[in-house]
Amino acid sequence: MGKVNCFSMPVLLFSMLLMLSACSSVAKDRLKPFTSDGCSSFPDGTFRQNELWLSCCVEHDKAYWLGGNYQQRKEADIALKVCVERVGEKAIAKLMMAGVRVGGSPYWPTSYRWGYGWDYFRGYDEPTEKELKLAQKMLLAYDKNKLNARTQSGTTQSGTTQSGTTQSGTTQSGTTQSGTTQSGTTQSGTSKVAQ
Repeated sequence: MGKVNCFSMPVLLFSMLLMLSACSSVAKDRLKPFTSDGCSSFPDGTFRQNELWLSCCVEHDKAYWLGGNYQQRKEADIALKVCVERVGEKAIAKLMMAGVRVGGSPYWPTSYRWGYGWDYFRGYDEPTEKELKLAQKMLLAYDKNKLNARTQSGTTQSGTTQSGTTQSGTTQSGTTQSGTTQSGTTQSGTSKVAQ
């Protein structure tokens, strides 16, 4: 075997790092199935109504799971605040708004950060059209599974998503705009926000 000179070792290491980097970027492009932990580190409701604003948090999670640009995150946070206000909890809504603005940054390595459906770190990258279509299918499957689970158990919960169309009376999910409020209807899901 021949000698390894000083120049070839750094080139070899650089090549290996480049290959590892390419592999990790492929993994970053995979969207994990939607999950929700409800209101994360915050209660899902009051002592009397322990899921009072849970549906608001699940819709907010749908926007956070997918991620997108800074404006989309801001609109998703505003939609959460409006939704919680609609269930009659204005003080809680303000508190939640402060919490998500600070704690939901894509720069925190948490399970509830903006864009948590992607591997860390995606930042404020907007989903492509292909990614949006995939996200729409995943959200529809999630909503369908939740509806089937409720149907099989024979119970429904007031204010929770049922077939992806009702939440707190007016929230819609699926293929609508991420976190925007239009004509008093909170919408979240998988399409880009018009700017």
